[in-house]
Amino acid sequence: MMKTSAEFSPQYHWREKVRHLLIAVALLAIGFYFKSYYLLPYIERLPCELGEHPERLVQLWWTMLVWLPLAIALILFLLMGGVGWRSLKEGQFPPKGMKTYRPMRYRYGRAAQWFAVFYWMVPMLPLICAIVGMVLVQYLPTVVSPETVACGTKS
Repeated sequence: MMKTSAEFSPQYHWREKVRHLLIAVALLAIGFYFKSYYLLPYIERLPCELGEHPERLVQLWWTMLVWLPLAIALILFLLMGGVGWRSLKEGQFPPKGMKTYRPMRYRYGRAAQWFAVFYWMVPMLPLICAIVGMVLVQYLPTVVSPETVACGTKS
């Protein structure tokens, strides 16, 4: 009986790995900048704005509980859905031509199907959260009482 060696998927060159790492660090830095200078000040003045415009509370609930999970599901589906589809179609994981960061042997048959299903199920989690959020939004308060808002005096 002849021994066969396992086939491995192609890997990224070390320069590509460094470039991807630098892009990820830059995106994280932009995210932290956005959080520090835009998101946190907005959250601090949010009770005052909701006291002045109570209809914005419904928009806040829809944004947090429905639109944000839907956006995350869409991004994950765009990143992972094609890999899962190609893997199901070709019957192997990773699909032909897909580069990996570390040595990864090709999987065929049932194991490849499980990986493909996993790549399709990950975007479903935030989608399920958005569906549950749509139900929850119906039962959350829609008005802010002025007594609970402490904004100080207006000048």
